[in-house]
Amino acid sequence: MGSALLGVALLMNSPVAMVTLILLAVMISATAIPTCTACIADVVAARSRGVGFAVLQLLLTIGVAFGPLIIGMTSDAAGSLLMAMYALIVPMILGGLVVLAARAPYEREAARVLDDARDS
Repeated sequence: MGSALLGVALLMNSPVAMVTLILLAVMISATAIPTCTACIADVVAARSRGVGFAVLQLLLTIGVAFGPLIIGMTSDAAGSLLMAMYALIVPMILGGLVVLAARAPYEREAARVLDDARDS
């Protein structure tokens, strides 16, 4: 939803509408962080949970660190910051698809973790 809203926001001619829609897109996209953290708590055994949280934080940090660099390089190459912002939509959609694909085994893995905790 965040990537679709970002695409719509970039089409706006009004700066107020664009900023408002970008803010909403970022807010919607940011909900993935606590959601993924909660999912890790559900599907990773307690003995490995710290590593799961660390991997999530590492991936988030890489995205935050390299995102502006990639946008700057894309903007320089395309000659347009707007086109560089459109380039953000592709990794956002890919990330969303990865998360949607991970939903399939979620219930099974969460049940496994609970069973393991009961057996311990």
